Amino acid sequence: MAQNMQILGCTFTGQSNRNNERITHFAAHLCRTLRTTRLLAVDTVHVPTIANTLAFALAGTPAQHTGIPIDFSDFTMLEEFLEHSESPVIVLDNVFDTVNESLLFALNRYSPAKSVVILPIGSFANIRLLAPEVWNKVFYVPTTGMVELSASDKPLHHAQEALKRIDITSRSILAQMDILRRMTSIPQNALVTPSAITAIAQDTASARQWIMPHLCIETYEYQGAEKAHELSQEPTNKTIAAQLAALIDRIDHGSQAR
Repeated sequence: MAQNMQILGCTFTGQSNRNNERITHFAAHLCRTLRTTRLLAVDTVHVPTIANTLAFALAGTPAQHTGIPIDFSDFTMLEEFLEHSESPVIVLDNVFDTVNESLLFALNRYSPAKSVVILPIGSFANIRLLAPEVWNKVFYVPTTGMVELSASDKPLHHAQEALKRIDITSRSILAQMDILRRMTSIPQNALVTPSAITAIAQDTASARQWIMPHLCIETYEYQGAEKAHELSQEPTNKTIAAQLAALIDRIDHGSQAR
């Protein structure tokens, strides 16, 4: 998966000497996330790279895109489409940007087991208009510092074991929930997905940095910007505090900063 990201010209700004390491970590955390949820929220700028990286790694085919009308409510038809899609990765455009809350809740209930559903976020200000519970199964993929340069003409790779089976115990997930509860007092259901991801990664510092932007969004949604900023200033978030503050401000003010 990391190889596909490099072929597509993906790089991270700053610390260019560690770019390969950062891409490897990003790909590893993305795989761990898909072991807990198949619903991903991604900055629209980076959707093509992440969607095709995943689709080719999983099945050797490009991702499939479909637009969702502003008043769309026929989830039975959408579920059938997801079940029979030619690609394992489906991009549903306009769900966040039209604030289609009912569809987001329907996706939470459906929780696809095979398909990966990517939901682009164009306007981060729209996040303020959503019920916080939509994030229980939808995970925000952090892409701060990511840019796409000129893509290579090399073919993308199909990884035979892109998603290796990883067994985690309920006890390890609950242990991570206890740690996160010391940082934020949002409902326990909101902590399950980030806790499972950190449990799979064995609670590394890198995994903590991966889930913190998502946790900041959840805290913002449940408790407001002040509490989200408090979370960003936690001592364990020192190295990414500026990144988290920029994300919160982007939601709060509709900033276009990437």
